[in-house]
Amino acid sequence: MKTGKSLTELAQALTEQAQASRDFIVPTAEIASKDGELAFQGKSFGLNNWSHGQLAGYAEVPKQYADRIRSENVALYDQNINHGLAKKKDDTRMIRTVSNSTRAVLSPRYERGMSSYNILNESLLPPMLKHGFKPLSMELTDKRCYLKAINPNAKAMVAGKKVFFGMSWSNSDVGAGANNLDFFMYQSFCLNGLVFGMNSFRKVHIGRNLAGDGYQELLSNDTHALTAKAVNAQMNDVLGAVCQPDFFKSQVEKYEASAERQIENTDLKEVIELTMQKVGLTGKDNAQGILASLANPASGGNGLTQWGLANAVTYWAHKAPDISYENSDNLERAGGSILELSNSQWAKIAA
Repeated sequence: MKTGKSLTELAQALTEQAQASRDFIVPTAEIASKDGELAFQGKSFGLNNWSHGQLAGYAEVPKQYADRIRSENVALYDQNINHGLAKKKDDTRMIRTVSNSTRAVLSPRYERGMSSYNILNESLLPPMLKHGFKPLSMELTDKRCYLKAINPNAKAMVAGKKVFFGMSWSNSDVGAGANNLDFFMYQSFCLNGLVFGMNSFRKVHIGRNLAGDGYQELLSNDTHALTAKAVNAQMNDVLGAVCQPDFFKSQVEKYEASAERQIENTDLKEVIELTMQKVGLTGKDNAQGILASLANPASGGNGLTQWGLANAVTYWAHKAPDISYENSDNLERAGGSILELSNSQWAKIAA
């Protein structure tokens, strides 16, 4: 598991971001690409890779083509984006900015009340600490905010290794996914975290349509406080439910069983290829890294078993060179998905 930021660093980054952020409702007819930046109302805001992709997608310019011309011919980039925007002149967009940069180009129905800043401070930390979780790994990227924590008092042995019960939260303020709360098993000696989605919480950012008669800057209001209050209660309920001993016991029993399911297929490259297809992983580097991790005793698995394969994936999640926090998180979720495979699905891979 990648370490990322400390809780203090995450809180500071979110505070600075919240203080520098502004949101606007802008008629598409008033939006333009100018010198590769997003322009409206006489102001220009830079684009990061995420907001650039959103703008290109909205203007119906293929992302790969937009990437290339943005770096090679910015005038052609502007021309293509503006041509696409002109086709949607009767639409409206929500533009989220921070300082002089565009964070996101979104629907005017995007729910701003579930911001990472609000959720972390009002909906997540209080029940998390109440239920005994200790922060372990945190990060803030252009797309999502992440926090992972473990409960030191919820521990067990699986395949001879000590595991702890953990929670994994992530949220996007820029349209890169919902507010998610999932749970995982963590092996401290090898830093593996297997995320499983049982009893998870998911809340999408859809609210009322804020499009009006023209340009407007959006300010905080009581509606967002009510949204945070509702999310707070829901997340507290979920954490309370999964912290019951029976839930943790059921997960431990499932993983103990996975440590007994052997990989009988001697073509391990095929095993990994089939597994990656099933859990949504791609890339030659991932395939090679998982194969090497499967043979590495330090990966924390149990040899050629379902548990061993899942741990090979999560070991690679924090050992892959220069891996981003987001890709590491995706690999941890894939590792958990391996343990959720049905007997028939596992047989097709391992037999």
